[in-house]
Amino acid sequence: MDAVRGLAADNVWRSLLTESVRATVVSSFDHAVNLELDGSLLTLVAASGRPAPGALVTDAPGFPRLAAGTSVEIGAGWVRCGSVSVDATNCRFFSCEATAVDSPALPPDTTRWRDALLACAVPGSFVATGSQSPFDRALHLRLVIAAQQLQHALGAALTATGTVRLDGAVGGLVGLGVGLTPSGDDYLVGSLAALHHLPPAGTLGPVGPVVVALDATVAVWASGSTAVSEHFLRAGAEGRFHHDVRWAATAALSSPGDVTAAFEQVAAIGSTSGTDVLHGLVDTLSTCLALTQPDVSDVKEIFK
Repeated sequence: MDAVRGLAADNVWRSLLTESVRATVVSSFDHAVNLELDGSLLTLVAASGRPAPGALVTDAPGFPRLAAGTSVEIGAGWVRCGSVSVDATNCRFFSCEATAVDSPALPPDTTRWRDALLACAVPGSFVATGSQSPFDRALHLRLVIAAQQLQHALGAALTATGTVRLDGAVGGLVGLGVGLTPSGDDYLVGSLAALHHLPPAGTLGPVGPVVVALDATVAVWASGSTAVSEHFLRAGAEGRFHHDVRWAATAALSSPGDVTAAFEQVAAIGSTSGTDVLHGLVDTLSTCLALTQPDVSDVKEIFK
């Protein structure tokens, strides 16, 4: 494979590309190669990829499969692993850090968010279908119950009750599901994204302390999942998210307009990963809205 160009990279790559370090391939796919470096995950992404924590987006249409354990050289603006060489000498850098919306434009109810979610949701995990196997139905039920427990815990944390219930609720979601990023983990990422895009103090209550508590709890539990999922959980706990997730959270809070385009971008991530993230995002924003407008009937949906 000829050398491909690095187009854009997360800021975590900035210093690495000027040093001389070695990483290791941990998994390889047609459109992504995951690398491990000192316990952290980095990802080479094909041209169809989007900015995300640890990602280096290239102009490659795809990658050859590389064996796990393949040595990777990073330095002098290049990434070399097996037959893949990436010239990142002229790539730009981006940030994945969430920016809180100063004055959230919360809707009178959550219908707009939930309708947009259901319109683009991929069946499976949090979206039940009539054709599901007994295993899938059981998993769906467990996910729904675990999500409800997290929302109850967040609701309690945002009131005088405190954060004591967060630990058990987070532990009930981490690693729950199948694949590289289990659905419970994706849901947690969406919940973290919702909270990190809210102002730390204001009409929604003491969001700041709750964010700190949830971040710390997720960081403790993150190692209980897959390597890829642990990476995104830890990034979320640091307030760093996929750019499409940031767009969706900002769009939901910035105006009363249509969030469909932003939600559709997130729903396209992975198989059901994007849909799972959106459920966490919408449920958590709904929980926060319920505290200021307790008579909103639509919010009760997440507590069924």
